Amino acid sequence: MHKSKLLNQNVMPNNCPVQIQFVFKIDLQKYQITSAELEHKDHPVSEEHIQTYARKQRLAPEALQLAKDTVTAGVQPARVRKLLQDKFGSHLISKDLINLKQTLAGNTGDEWKDTVDLLLDLRKDPNNVISVSYDGDGEVAAIFIQLKKQRKLYHKYGIVVEMDGIYKITKIGFSLYHLMIEDKNGNSQPVALFFTKEETTVAISECLRIFLENNDVSVTKVTMTDKDCSEISALEKYFPDAEHILCHFHVLKAVDAWLNTLKEIDGVNKERKNDIREKFRKVLYTGTNIELDTAKARLYEEGGIIAAYFHNNWFNISDKWTSFSSFHHTIKEVLGKDRRLAKVIKGLVDIVRISLSDSQLMQKIREVKFSRQRKHPLLEKFAASISPFAWGKITENMKYMRKSYDFKYHQESSTYQISSSNNKSYTLQKDLTGCSCDFFMSFQLPCRHLIYFHIKDNLEVPPESYSDHWRNKCLEIFSPV
Repeated sequence: MHKSKLLNQNVMPNNCPVQIQFVFKIDLQKYQITSAELEHKDHPVSEEHIQTYARKQRLAPEALQLAKDTVTAGVQPARVRKLLQDKFGSHLISKDLINLKQTLAGNTGDEWKDTVDLLLDLRKDPNNVISVSYDGDGEVAAIFIQLKKQRKLYHKYGIVVEMDGIYKITKIGFSLYHLMIEDKNGNSQPVALFFTKEETTVAISECLRIFLENNDVSVTKVTMTDKDCSEISALEKYFPDAEHILCHFHVLKAVDAWLNTLKEIDGVNKERKNDIREKFRKVLYTGTNIELDTAKARLYEEGGIIAAYFHNNWFNISDKWTSFSSFHHTIKEVLGKDRRLAKVIKGLVDIVRISLSDSQLMQKIREVKFSRQRKHPLLEKFAASISPFAWGKITENMKYMRKSYDFKYHQESSTYQISSSNNKSYTLQKDLTGCSCDFFMSFQLPCRHLIYFHIKDNLEVPPESYSDHWRNKCLEIFSPV
């Protein structure tokens, strides 16, 4: 006979005279009844039967609580039953546990009621932006949430914004999107979140429109996403002055997913896949156009479908690559198995608040750590004006500062041309406000070349100069979360 597809069930023999026998006929691909005895009589009730009746009500309070906790956490019913049997000597069948889980989860009506109550509670602060959008049938199409603190964070650090989505994160089918920034401590922080029923440009655009109405989006100069066309189109519509780029994390993830579709029959074994991954990483992290062309040539040498894939999907948009830290693994870990909308929203709000509190704690730890390190007298005031994270980046870069540099002054452009030991040359502004090196261009902080000239000319690096992104007067310290 075919293996049964029924759920695991607990049965008890009662010597019932009712009996039906059947066999599976292979030639007919059907079951055929061979005998049927349909006489049925009442069964005697034994002590064993009584022990299985009203099982949940007969559990000790601590046993019932364990069952609730483990079911809520997503533990399989078979393992819950074994835990109850081993720890309390109690017995629940799978159906009991399924019923218990449904009772704890509630129904769809309860879910929407809980969600509405939570959103109304968040709306009590008039500076929070809470918006619910509906489709033509009056059904909820999108939910937008931005806390007061997030609006301040965006205004201060929103020069670069990343958008990423987690699809079908709730039991009722909503997808979650986050807008992210990087704060002065180098931490990724969500500055808005929204749920959409559909993953389309129209649905995402509606939420970005709400974001636009409540924030000054002119502060954003760069937007980042994966290669999702709906996200890119929506961002280009509501951040028209920002340049769009792709992040390394999602680029590498997409390439890895494509490589995993290739089989040895295609001439691509595990070793070759690893070699291709490494070659593409070198393409991503090249520093000059010459290095980029050299790295790309190594992938073109692979030929066939490999060369065609990278040419048609990545090399034609290589100007859009960059990197940004990911926040969503934290969300997935924290939310776990319970995907009820109200609990998801509450969990996300808690994550935002905890993330900001954690950032404050890390700030204080870095202040203690770096305050004991001696700084050059010409750098002391500037160091005090920026975050410990930013100062750590500068000290790391200063390790490569030479005792002297060869340079030429160009009067026409009012710039210095510095020659480096790696055969690269950098351009410095005469007033020492900028440098063309990778460090300054990435962080807008004084690099080793700028600091060298300040020290050489005995000039103090002005406090609160360069990018205000890293300044120490941090909004999350002076106002509660």
